[in-house]
This record gives sequence, C-alpha cells and structure tokens, in this order.
Amino acid sequence: MFFILLTGVIVAAATYGYSQLEVSFDGQEYYPKIEVSDASVDSVIFDVFRGDLLSAAASMVKGLNVEGVITFTNHSFVPLYLPAMKHQVTIEGKEYGNIIETKATWMTPIGYQSQSTSLLIRDLPEIIPGALISGRMVNIKIVSAVSLGAFSITRTSTDLPEEANSLSAIIETIIIEKAADIAEAMAAEKAAAIIERMDKAADIVAAMTAGKAAAIIAAMPAEQAVDIIELVSTEKVAAIIAAVTAEKAAAIIEVMGIKKAADIIEAVSAENAADIIEAVSTEKAVAIIARIGIEKAVAIIEAVSAEKAVAIIEAVAAEKAVAIIEAVSTEKAVAIIEAVSAEKAVVITEAVSTEKAATITAAISTEKAVNITEAMSTEKAVVIIEAVAAEKAAAIIEAVGAEKAANIIEAVTVEKSVDVMEKLTTDKLTSLIPAMSETSLTRRLPELSTEKLYSIEPQVLFESLPNVPTEQLAGEVPPEPPAEA
Repeated sequence: MFFILLTGVIVAAATYGYSQLEVSFDGQEYYPKIEVSDASVDSVIFDVFRGDLLSAAASMVKGLNVEGVITFTNHSFVPLYLPAMKHQVTIEGKEYGNIIETKATWMTPIGYQSQSTSLLIRDLPEIIPGALISGRMVNIKIVSAVSLGAFSITRTSTDLPEEANSLSAIIETIIIEKAADIAEAMAAEKAAAIIERMDKAADIVAAMTAGKAAAIIAAMPAEQAVDIIELVSTEKVAAIIAAVTAEKAAAIIEVMGIKKAADIIEAVSAENAADIIEAVSTEKAVAIIARIGIEKAVAIIEAVSAEKAVAIIEAVAAEKAVAIIEAVSTEKAVAIIEAVSAEKAVVITEAVSTEKAATITAAISTEKAVNITEAMSTEKAVVIIEAVAAEKAAAIIEAVGAEKAANIIEAVTVEKSVDVMEKLTTDKLTSLIPAMSETSLTRRLPELSTEKLYSIEPQVLFESLPNVPTEQLAGEVPPEPPAEA
C-alpha cells in the first residue's frame, strides 16, 4: 500500500513538475540562404528588372538560417529530468520537417538551462518569401514534446521576436545588389529603359558604381532621372552628377527640388557646381545660391561668367549678395557692381567693408561710382572718398550734387578735401563754397594754391565768409590787369 502511495506521489509530482515546464526560443540571428544557379539567373533578371521582387525572392531564397538559444525553465519546486529531445519547427501553423535536437539534462527546481542551436529551414512555404519581402511577421514556433513512459508533455514556444522582420531588408538588399550587378553588365541605354520603370530603381542605382549609374542616368530623360536620384543619397548623387555632362547635370538640377539640388551643388566640386549653375535658369541658380554656404557660393560666382554672376547677385537677397561680393576677387566684384542696378549696387557697397567698397569704387566707371555715391549715406561716401585716390575722388565729387559733395568735402580730412578741391573745376568749386560752413571754409581755403583760390569769384567768398575781414579776403583777390589805353 505504501509503495502504491509513494508511486502515486512521484507520478503526481512529475506531472506537476512537467506541467510547469516552459520552453522559449531566443533567435539571435536570421539570414536567408540565397541560391541563384545559372539555370535560374535569367528568370531572376527578368523578375528583378520588371519590379517583381516577390518572384525574384522566391527564385533566390532557398532557405532560412536561424541561430538562437532554446531555454527550458522549470517553474516547479521539483527537479526535472529532460531526455534528449527533438523540437519540431512549425511555420504558419504547419510542420515542415525541420527538427531541432537538444541534449538530455537535469533541471533544478525554479531553474533554467539554455542550449544553443542552429537550424536551416530549407523547405520554405511559398508564403514566406512574400512575407519577408513585405516586412510582415512570420509565424515560426518551436513545438517541444517530452515523452516519459506513461505520459508526455507538449510545449509550444512563443513567436519568433520582431527582429525576424529585419529579414525583409536583408532579402531586399540582396536582391537590389543582384539587380545592380546585372545592370552593371548591361548596355546603359537598355538598363535605363528597364530601371526607369522599376519601383526599386533608386535602390538599384544606389547600389551601382557611380560611373555605371551616371551612364544609365545620362540615358534617361531628366524628369525620370530626377524621380530616381531624388531618393538616392546626396553623396552618391554628387558622384553621379560629377560623371555626367554639364548639360545633363544642369537639366537634372533644373527639374529637381531645390533642397536636394542645393545639397548636390554643395557636395560636388566648385568646378562642376559652376558649370551647372552657368547652365541652369537664373531662377534656379538664385534659389540654389541662396541655400548653399557662402564658401561654395563665392567659388561658384567667381567661376561663372560675369553675366550669370550679375543676374544672380541682382536677384539674391541683399545679405547673401553682400557676403559674396565681400569675398570674391576685386575683378569679379567690379564686373558685378558695374552691371547690376544702381539700387543693388548701393545696397552692396553700403554694406561691404570700407576696404572692399573703396577698392570697387576705385575700379568702376566714374558714372557708376557717382550713381552709387549720390544714393548712399554720407557716412559711407565719406570713408570711401577718404580711401580712394584724389583723382577718382575729385571725378566723383565733380559729378554729384552740390549739397552731397559739400557734405562729403566737409567730413573728410582737411588734407583729403584740399587735394580733391584742387582738382575740381572752378564752376564746381564755386558751387560748393556756398553749401559749406564758414568754419570748414576757413580751415580749407587757406590750404588751396593761390591759383586755385584766385579762380573763385570774390563775391562768393565775401558772402560765404561774412566773419572774415574784407581786407583779408581782398588780399586773396588777384589784382585786376591794367585797362588798355
């Protein structure tokens, strides 16, 4: 009786213990087994280039490698013996003859044991490639059966973790790389005709060498090329753009979104960028120059034709225009300031450094310099006139209005004002004196040469210098020549 009771207790304990057994599978790595035989390569090429990645996947994916850890957890308070076991793999609820084997082991109460395992699932159901390529979760489970004499316990693991979905990206990448390899070997025109119709065209172009990708892009209409390379990394597109002709590059940039276009121009060499900017419309060029860094913008403006540079500077925002003119060479800056509107020239000259403004003023035509000086602030005009040579300063003062000229002459140093006044015509000098203060005149007129001072009408001096004794002024008036008999 006692033996029967003991046996019953043991059986009950074992039944309880095995009922508390949990089996879990922790997938560590998943990767497809890819096979493309010579016999099947034609169908793969066809599937890939017509955009049927599902069929291509089915042709190429011949198995699924799964590496992971099976963990047995004993949640009971009794020790458990696990014999060597075979664990059946089910896919989408069906058994496919894939077996994982584990070794016999004893398990302590409230304990666990793990065993590493590697499995190649070769006979994938047709649904798997489609599920993987679309990123859908694949329902793979491990069914573990423990058979001990009179009774058996079956446990089913949870689904494989979501990391299995990364297989989608892996398979797609492999397919894209295969397609890129195929495209590399094809004539550019034929590859272009096929790729431009594919859903994954951008991925294939991204996986190709820049040279071949450029040849294919060059064979496409600009609009189709843009649809593809808009989705490719800027770095790769820059390499492609650098390899196509300037005409093709410009056609692509012209129809491309401004952000991507600016990023590409920023990434290509200054020489390539200038060639493209030269060829695109002014509107596109202005939008690009407005977005890129000043260093690249300066390099481009320096390299493009004066006509293109003028059109861009005329249309771009003042702040960007000023920064560019400040940094470009004097020769380029002069050519631009000479050709832009007076309004734009004034805004730029007013904002650039005195050194740059003076250098530009010295080199541009007197007519342009006069227009700028007339419209700019007196303060800026003064520092420019102070910095340029007396001959250029005099030519400018000669042509600007009397009031503006007088204000400038009064504000520059006495030495500079005298140098300029010496070079003015008598009419201009005479028109300036009434507009100047008596204090300014008394500091400057005595420094003029006698010949220049004598050229001024005495009455103008009397009226402009009321506080200077008449006798002193009269002494400055040249004697009248004797009348003829």
